[in-house]
Amino acid sequence: MFDFIVDGFQRAGVIDSFRSADKRLLLALDGVQYFSSQKIQGPCCSSKTHSNGKVSYSHTAVTPVLVKPGSDKVIPLAPEFIAPQDGREKQDCEINASLRWLENAVRCANLS
Repeated sequence: MFDFIVDGFQRAGVIDSFRSADKRLLLALDGVQYFSSQKIQGPCCSSKTHSNGKVSYSHTAVTPVLVKPGSDKVIPLAPEFIAPQDGREKQDCEINASLRWLENAVRCANLS
């Protein structure tokens, strides 16, 4: 759905209205946790062991938006979920999810 909406914004010129004087787009990324539990867990959950020994399980994502200085409007883009990655020993994190999102955006070139 995000790609469909961004494509419509591009065709309507909305994306171009967010470009700076040098024709660049400004992207802001932030992490958000949208689920946490010490009882419920699944294969896509991240886990955290607290100092008291309890473990909590959560779902988090990196949520990118296009911003324009001086504007109170943003254009939300597709999130990148932070989840266990196949073959990795360490847990996924905001930095890795952000890098995946940026690599995909460059590969798709949907914001060039």
